[in-house]
Amino acid sequence: MKNWLTPLLLAMSLLALAACTSTSEIIATGLKIELTRVERSTDGTIHVSWRVRNPNVVSYLIDRSSHKVKLDGTLVGTITDNARLGVPAQSPADRTSVLTPANAQAAEQVARLATKGSASYQVDSTVFLLIYDDEITKAALSGSGSVPVGTK
Repeated sequence: MKNWLTPLLLAMSLLALAACTSTSEIIATGLKIELTRVERSTDGTIHVSWRVRNPNVVSYLIDRSSHKVKLDGTLVGTITDNARLGVPAQSPADRTSVLTPANAQAAEQVARLATKGSASYQVDSTVFLLIYDDEITKAALSGSGSVPVGTK
């Protein structure tokens, strides 16, 4: 009787750990978010170009997304994009959105970085993936690197 008790307890422990994995983590595995360009217009509007990279063999439909953008370690603002974005299998998808500044100094920060020409960035995103006709799952993505910063 003791011979099968240990393997049974081990199997039950593995099942319990597997149940802790979120479905959205599995669905969004491999998706990467990155910034490709930050531009400040003469009217003060800041446009952020971003990209979702999909290395998977399935395509995705992002129903909506929100992104917190930090440049050189400072939060400059957020992006809320309610337009759907199709991400083809094993391909990137690009979008340009308007940044909502975090505060009055954010526009000044972007103007300073535009004279420098580039900045390090950190982007923390929440994307809502349309899985079936009306089933939406939430996934968190984050990315960092260097991005060109300029003016229009």
